[in-house]
Amino acid sequence: MKIIKIQQNVETQSKEAKNHNKMMQELTDKIASIEKNVTDLIELKNTLQEFDNAIASINSRIDQ
Repeated sequence: MKIIKIQQNVETQSKEAKNHNKMMQELTDKIASIEKNVTDLIELKNTLQEFDNAIASINSRIDQ
């Protein structure tokens, strides 16, 4: 009887470990996606800053 109980506990722990691993992989994937989004946003911010600088330069030439 004890062997069956131990076997059931091992099976339960194995299932929990698989679920934990799956959850960890999902979180790792989400983190990677967020990091990519942050990188894309930084690039967009830099591009907008360059655009703003170009507009300012054009406006200063026009004003002269």
